[in-house]
Amino acid sequence: MHKYLYAQNDPVDNDDPSGHDIGDMLSIMDIFMNFSAMIQPVFSRIATGGVALETAPKDPTARLLTAAVFAESGNAHYGGENADEKEAIAVTVMNQAFYAIKPPKQKRNYNASFGDGTILSAIKNGCVSYSGERWNLVADASDLLPQAQIEGNLKLDDRTHFNLSVDTANLLLGYKAPLTIKALGGHAPIGFHSGKQIGVIPNEDRESIIGKLGRHEFYGFDKGHEYE
Repeated sequence: MHKYLYAQNDPVDNDDPSGHDIGDMLSIMDIFMNFSAMIQPVFSRIATGGVALETAPKDPTARLLTAAVFAESGNAHYGGENADEKEAIAVTVMNQAFYAIKPPKQKRNYNASFGDGTILSAIKNGCVSYSGERWNLVADASDLLPQAQIEGNLKLDDRTHFNLSVDTANLLLGYKAPLTIKALGGHAPIGFHSGKQIGVIPNEDRESIIGKLGRHEFYGFDKGHEYE
């Protein structure tokens, strides 16, 4: 601002014809670069939300359930984290696989639209998020991506969201379908949809809404239609 205040206020001993003192500027730049190198790990932690990823499950079913829950349920900025919703999504997939086929000599209601009785088929038929943007962050067509690749893909809230999805899948290991959900009044969910989904609706002849969790409405068999 003052035309004589340059060269560190010592124009006799410091040569600075331009008034901008390139020497001081270089020193400042050097300090800034050193500082940047020091805080780079901090920036890296901020970019990932400072959250370490849990190791993905080894069990094939749990791996697919992890991907389905991650892709379908809400995270902190997309419908909100909801543990009951996550559990209900995983249970729905398991129940769909159970009801997809009719075991020999059993009079159990079944629905071929649920797939061929495998978890992957149930996901393909029941989760509109399959192979979508969210799914592709953590999985390919039939399995979770390698851990290192998931690490690189997930930032901020999605890291916590992935961990909760892993926890949900691991929680259900060892349980056999059909399963019920306490938060859905003790009913067994066999399907779900959100307001943004088209074509994924209950079969009115034998299914009805049993409750809403997070951004999804879940439905189950009407009483008396579970078995025929």
